[in-house]
Amino acid sequence: MYVDGKVHRVDNAYEMSVSIVGDGPLQSHIRINHQGWQIAEQTHNLVSNLTINAGSRLTKNSITITGKPENLVTGIVKHQTATLLYSPKNNGEWAYMATFGKQSYVDDELGMAIFYKKSSLVTLTEDEHSYLLVMKPQHVAQLVMKPQHSTLDYYFSATWAKDTDAITTEDAFTAYLAHELKKLNNPVKISAVTIKQ
Repeated sequence: MYVDGKVHRVDNAYEMSVSIVGDGPLQSHIRINHQGWQIAEQTHNLVSNLTINAGSRLTKNSITITGKPENLVTGIVKHQTATLLYSPKNNGEWAYMATFGKQSYVDDELGMAIFYKKSSLVTLTEDEHSYLLVMKPQHVAQLVMKPQHSTLDYYFSATWAKDTDAITTEDAFTAYLAHELKKLNNPVKISAVTIKQ
């Protein structure tokens, strides 16, 4: 969370657990549960559901947090040898922030990206160590008596020059980002039709 101009990690929750929800041939899914995170004079429970599909570099993070927090923040670590990239303006729902350059442990080309809904964006900023993406969780209206909660979805991705399907240039990386952005902004729609006999 971004509080008083500074990033605060989820590091003082009284309990944290990790569970493997699914480990199949098409999708893997883990859940990270933080209970009793004390931040900004409030206490939250935060659940992070991370899923990745076979053949994809994108990991989806679906967050549920109790209460109505002002923001949640994620980011990409700064490397002097990397270029900071933003998605071009478009009419779609999604955008990205990314870096590309010689930023792996063995000093070869690594790309990192976060895809976010433009409607959730509070601000793009940075601190000493990271490029930051500050987002506003969406409050979920409750029809029955349950703890109030908010949700936030985003994706993160990475490419490496020594991947099986390697991306080794900034041009190839931005082409990959454009391809993924197009898919997010044009999701597959499935409808069922009932045929009367």
